[in-house]
Amino acid sequence: MLLNLLGFVLLLMTSVVLGILVWNTRINQPSQVTVRIKDNNYDSKK
Repeated sequence: MLLNLLGFVLLLMTSVVLGILVWNTRINQPSQVTVRIKDNNYDSKK
């Protein structure tokens, strides 16, 4: 029972995260190049 609940929660979390990611890409609608540039800038700032 507990394992089923845990699996369901994990599934819910992943679906929510995926939904947020898809929603963000839809709102911003950036080209893949700008995303890569942003990621590179973020990595260099670390």
